[in-house]
Amino acid sequence: MLSLKSIKLGIAPGYDMHPEFFKHLSQSGLTWLATFFTRIVTEQRMPKVWRRTKVIALAQPGKHPQLPSSYRPISQLSVCFKLLERAVLQRIYHMRLMGYLLEIEHASDAAAAHAIKLLHSPHI
Repeated sequence: MLSLKSIKLGIAPGYDMHPEFFKHLSQSGLTWLATFFTRIVTEQRMPKVWRRTKVIALAQPGKHPQLPSSYRPISQLSVCFKLLERAVLQRIYHMRLMGYLLEIEHASDAAAAHAIKLLHSPHI
């Protein structure tokens, strides 16, 4: 899985596990994970626990710690969800490079045109 190579070590873990866990998976573990991710995409059903977010307030340096405005929120998402998201984005990017994505003039309605426009945007 290409997206496993893009996991940054030393970053804050999600609420579910540490990113380094994936770097040490065996081949059978990687195969299971790929099968699991494929099933999620195919069935269009994501585990509910991946939709949770853990919000932590971090104090900003040089600000008074007694004021609520002195803190900024950090949202910790599921590491599994972030990995799946990265894999899907890589697939979309590859499809765009290979010319498999539709052009806007082939969209059936405004929502489809908007989705195609997002897929062709340079941030993916």
